[in-house]
Amino acid sequence: MNRTILNRAILNRAPAVHSETTGGPAAHSKTTGCGAPWEHPVENSRRGGRALGNIGSKKTGRVARKQAVLALFLSLELAAMTVSSQGLLPHHVAGDIRVTAPALHFLTGKSLSRLHDGAAVPFDFQLIVSSGSKNNVVARSLERFTISYDVIEEKFSVVRVRDFHRSGMRLSASSAESWCLENIVVPAASLPSGQQLWARLEIRSAEPKEPLAANSGINLATLIEIFSRPSRPQQDRWSVESAPFQLADLKP
Repeated sequence: MNRTILNRAILNRAPAVHSETTGGPAAHSKTTGCGAPWEHPVENSRRGGRALGNIGSKKTGRVARKQAVLALFLSLELAAMTVSSQGLLPHHVAGDIRVTAPALHFLTGKSLSRLHDGAAVPFDFQLIVSSGSKNNVVARSLERFTISYDVIEEKFSVVRVRDFHRSGMRLSASSAESWCLENIVVPAASLPSGQQLWARLEIRSAEPKEPLAANSGINLATLIEIFSRPSRPQQDRWSVESAPFQLADLKP
């Protein structure tokens, strides 16, 4: 009888011993409490991991956006450099070298604001042609054009200062720009044949107090001196070059 009671006591206590030694649910409930507290640190770490992951993904997204903006900026800068280095097109017309620049627009920025305010704005042009190398200038032409704007008709007028008989009236912005380019030329006879040539056009908005010659408008010596010095901060400035060419390859 005593032995039977002892065996039953041992059997009744066995599950508790098994739970503690094998790490089953009972053992966990005794050592760590209920199931929720035991699972909570793990869940917190998972949530923390997701939070850190979200932060990392946001940072990665911001970096990617910045890189995309930088790439766009660089591509635009590269495009601008391409236009400036090969955007001038020379033509051989009636014994003269004339140029066109479809992508060049100088009626912009401060100069355009001055025109819209009613001021007449002078623009100084220098067209140079080099032979053999870009530093070997063999021909040069300089002109000053004064442009005004009719605020009522919203049209531009252009006068070539060295010859007041040459002017363009009631022009659009692009037509006024083209008129200026059509009226600055380099004689083809002044250029060597059979050699590689480069053309370069420089434009500056003239300063309001730029000196003028008394009788014949702007003095050419003054224009040469203007282009020999750096442009000033208040001046708008543009430059454009051609690809290398030879006289025999030019089309009208």
